[in-house]
Amino acid sequence: RKQTAAHWRKFVKPLLDSAPEVFPSSGFGLDAYLQASTLVSSRSFAVDRKHGPGMVPFADLFNHLTGAEHLHFTGEREVSDEEEEEEGARGARG
Repeated sequence: RKQTAAHWRKFVKPLLDSAPEVFPSSGFGLDAYLQASTLVSSRSFAVDRKHGPGMVPFADLFNHLTGAEHLHFTGEREVSDEEEEEEGARGARG
């Protein structure tokens, strides 16, 4: 909770403060952000290391029957740790 609140103060609040006519304080406060953040984090899946977490509507329902993983998401192509490091090195060299 502390980390999420710090994230809200650092990144979200300045945006809200810059456009109060678009983001009224009554609907976009810290409590609403904490609720939304909890919902998103509890329903996201780890796709792979390259893509990170992702949200797929209704996909969490597949894993509720037994508590085991019945559905697994992957990217278009699985990337090994070695390939990921090589891509990073190429990007750093420009």
